[in-house]
Amino acid sequence: MAVNVNGMKIGYGMPAAAVLPLDRVPGGQVPRTASQPPVTSSSPAGLVILAYLRTRTEGMRSLDPMVRRDEPDAVHRMRVTTRRLRSTLRSFRHILHREGTQLLAALDSDRYLSLLDDLDWLLDDPPFTARAAMPAAEVLPAAARHPWQQADRQMHRARSVAAGQLRDEALHQARKAARRGRYASEAMAPAVGKEAGRFTKQMKKVQSVLGEHQDAVITRQVARELGISAHLTGENAFSYGLLYERDVCHGQRLQVEAQQAWKRASRPGYLHWMR
Repeated sequence: MAVNVNGMKIGYGMPAAAVLPLDRVPGGQVPRTASQPPVTSSSPAGLVILAYLRTRTEGMRSLDPMVRRDEPDAVHRMRVTTRRLRSTLRSFRHILHREGTQLLAALDSDRYLSLLDDLDWLLDDPPFTARAAMPAAEVLPAAARHPWQQADRQMHRARSVAAGQLRDEALHQARKAARRGRYASEAMAPAVGKEAGRFTKQMKKVQSVLGEHQDAVITRQVARELGISAHLTGENAFSYGLLYERDVCHGQRLQVEAQQAWKRASRPGYLHWMR
């Protein structure tokens, strides 16, 4: 099997010396080997991301029978795996041509079997961009830096607005950006090194706190709606009021915790590798 890049194919297992220099080949070439050697900071960026996508695709396949058997937590794990695939494809658009990842839409649809076919196609004949042939350490960190910057802006916005819907929305957007940063750094960590791994752990902590805050926002809204409904039907809504107040207080505590977690995650020691 061979990798097709801009009309030229490079066979699996082809020795590095047999690959034409990048300045002589349109778009650049990314050789692959059948043995899938360990990635390093000098590995082609495309191979690093492809290895991550391959691992997640295999994980999705292994979860399929578990989901069908309705095993505990199987559906949640499938959702997480799907989310990782979608986030990775979004984060590394500078490595994989967007036209080649039309399966972003499929990830949100019921066309599951078609999705698996598309994933197989993507792994067998990846639509690499020219930058995919560049050293991983040079081109991949930006994919984590951008969502970190987005999360930082949203956390700053959350501090600058009054408590309420605007702050909740800012924290929700920060959570999604932190999640993208986490998945991006997770994908490149085998090549970029321990710094990316430490950043991944920090983003996971931030995402966890902000996710818990979002849960509190949702349950608070549900308690309010149930309370109103109970009141309108002549029932006692006092208990719903207590639940609402509990979620309000819990959310306020989580807002403080989230800002503290973000402050820790933003220390230079966790960020310098992305510069």
